[in-house]
Amino acid sequence: MKKKSWLTGLLVLSVAAGMAAAIDLTGKWVGTLEMSGGSYPLTYNFKVDGEKLTGTVESPDGTADIDSGVVKNNNLKFNLTLSNGETIHNTGKYYGDSTTIDFEAMGQKLHVKLLPAK
Repeated sequence: MKKKSWLTGLLVLSVAAGMAAAIDLTGKWVGTLEMSGGSYPLTYNFKVDGEKLTGTVESPDGTADIDSGVVKNNNLKFNLTLSNGETIHNTGKYYGDSTTIDFEAMGQKLHVKLLPAK
């Protein structure tokens, strides 16, 4: 009986470890932010090291660094520091084939869906 419980526990841990290893945002992700003023292409360059998330976000207005980034399970949080010193707090979710990001800017709550760049 103990052998069966031990084997079941090992199997569960193996599956959980495999799922954790499969969640990797590292790479280039692209999307389009739709706002009342128009559409803005965005490119997120994510780098994940354990639970630490870094990288950059490129927009028509320039590039911003990702800082204070954390990835836990499928959820992510990070800040963008803009060239004017403003900090934008971002949250998101990783779905494997896509990632979504939510943030507030210019008094608007915004949402963008990202896909891996080809």
